[in-house]
Amino acid sequence: MSQRIRASAELLRGRLDRVLGVREPLLRAVMREARCRGARAYLVGGPVRDLLLGRPLVDVDVMLSDGLGPVAVAAAERVGGRAVVHGRFLTARVEHAGIQIDLCRARRESYPAPGSLPRVVAAEVEQDLGRRDFTIHAMALPLGPRDPGPLLDPFDGIRDLRNRRLRILHPQSFIDDPTRLLRASRYATRLGLRFEAETGRAFRGALREGALESVSGDRVSHELERTLAEERTGPAASSLDRLGLLGAVVRGWSLSPAAKRALRRLDSARRTPPWSEMEASEVQTAAAFAALLLDAPGKLRERALERLGFTGGRATRVVESIREAKRAVRWLDRERSPGAVDARLGTLREPALLLGYLIADPARARVLRRYAREWRHLPNPLGGAELRGIGLQGPPVGKLLRAARRRALDGRHIDAAWVQRWLARYGVMR
Repeated sequence: MSQRIRASAELLRGRLDRVLGVREPLLRAVMREARCRGARAYLVGGPVRDLLLGRPLVDVDVMLSDGLGPVAVAAAERVGGRAVVHGRFLTARVEHAGIQIDLCRARRESYPAPGSLPRVVAAEVEQDLGRRDFTIHAMALPLGPRDPGPLLDPFDGIRDLRNRRLRILHPQSFIDDPTRLLRASRYATRLGLRFEAETGRAFRGALREGALESVSGDRVSHELERTLAEERTGPAASSLDRLGLLGAVVRGWSLSPAAKRALRRLDSARRTPPWSEMEASEVQTAAAFAALLLDAPGKLRERALERLGFTGGRATRVVESIREAKRAVRWLDRERSPGAVDARLGTLREPALLLGYLIADPARARVLRRYAREWRHLPNPLGGAELRGIGLQGPPVGKLLRAARRRALDGRHIDAAWVQRWLARYGVMR
């Protein structure tokens, strides 16, 4: 992280203009509709942090001093998009052509019980900044056409960024919303921050009190998904383990050495994809979740999946991915022909295939990569015309196609004589 963090609001707005790209018309529509209704608009939270650090702008989060619903709806209409308004939480989303901007009304919140969802009411901008998780997110950049004003930083977030420090805004922060424990780990790893002393004590105290036990499984799994989507998944997941967060979710849960290696290899696979299908975010997330539980004992794995709200088919797919990946890697312990590999791995779902690649040694990983990149995409040498020509129907069709495919992948010739021999050998009636 650069030690020279420039805090000029004018500089930040100029930087924002340069990095908005296709999101600019949507943001301009929001700003215009806010101005028409006498409301102030602010870029707030993580985007301000990333502008200060010169990092890529992932999200655009806007806080309004008033008029949330009308501004969202009118801005969406202006660009031909749509608005989704959540009145209970005073939030909205404006989206168009796959692009979105998240809006919120300046608000304050209270927690009926630790770990519960907050009750929110409209408030002043300064009060909104005071409800946020960390000082580095309690900054707001005014947006407007002419001299909109200086950067708001009432809790010295800029100073904490300069000092590479993660600091909560009040001692009860982790108790009010224990998901902040998981976010603290994620931001510290991503940005290279250390916990400020009081924050560290509050973090450890919340863990001792079992704060995460009050949070629903869906909310915990959502935070874990966001951690596993980090650019540096290996270090992010290891941080969860090192700080005791996995054990706080389910007693006894920790990462095995193989799991840590697999998650580090996922980082490498993202940078240089071994095959195109693994680039899908849902494939990577599913493989990473399975990696978290790679060598966990069966009972612990069941408790973890139940705690995270993984039920039915979703839980089954995680367990099957681990089992299938391990079996495939063991099966590759000796040299196999391309046709045999294709026949054996053809039933694997993509997350299991990726997990197998992540846990395999280099030699077996090369075979998995070649199968995923080349062998499985080769066409079958027999087609519909040939099958119709010999009058074959029913289940034997699939058997013949699989046999022909395996033979062709192994570099052996396919002709009419071979087909006749195959039919005779298996007693297929035509």
